[in-house]
Amino acid sequence: MEVGFFETIARDLSGKGQFRLILQPLAALILGVRFGIADANAGHPPFVHLMVGALLVWLPFVSTRALTNRIWRRIRTGQHPRTA
Repeated sequence: MEVGFFETIARDLSGKGQFRLILQPLAALILGVRFGIADANAGHPPFVHLMVGALLVWLPFVSTRALTNRIWRRIRTGQHPRTA
């Protein structure tokens, strides 16, 4: 039996660890603001510059994963590309 997205959210909000769903994002927000202000006061560049570097690593990974997934599914199902 497949459980839908909203049923899963409702189950998580009513089950064990529900406080974590509030505490974790709140802690990330508070620490992000705190460290952002400290970086600005120290004259460091915004964190967005680091995000660009992370994007340059993340983008090839995601595209390679998607391409590999597509190729593997075609091989498994026997859908080979047509040859001209």
